Amino acid sequence: LSDKYGVKRCMGIAGIISLTGVILRIFLGTTSYTGLLICMILSGVIATFNNANFGKIIGSWFPLERVGIMVGIASTGSTFAMAAAMSTTALMPSIKFAYMVAAVFSAVVMILFFVFMKEKAPEQGIKQGMEQIVVEQVSIGECIKAGLRNKFVWVIGIGMGLVFIPSIC
Repeated sequence: LSDKYGVKRCMGIAGIISLTGVILRIFLGTTSYTGLLICMILSGVIATFNNANFGKIIGSWFPLERVGIMVGIASTGSTFAMAAAMSTTALMPSIKFAYMVAAVFSAVVMILFFVFMKEKAPEQGIKQGMEQIVVEQVSIGECIKAGLRNKFVWVIGIGMGLVFIPSIC
């Protein structure tokens, strides 16, 4: 969809759907489980589009050789946001108030998205990428071995485990 209609348009529509779910959660999320489930499903729509388009968005800001590292750095923001949300929800006076804080924060983020997101012409990315991409065939086994040998993969994996273990226990 994003290749056909543009990243900004698709992410914007997904963001509005998710924002609708976050706002409706204030009213429906405290009255029934079905309402909460529907609102949570709607609020997750943006995550799907974000995962599919994050590389394209970062690729429009940074040169091709820096996209991978910048996507990794930017992706850590969601982990820190989850940690901040989990650690501050106990300070909220009620669930409804927590839902209102999330709705206001989500609305501010959507406004900032529409203000600052610029659509990059697809030809620019293709021309930039064609000069630098060299496709090399590598087996899955070699990729797994390289990942297991990388100390940063282990550090990130252990860190993510330490972030999520307290939320499960």
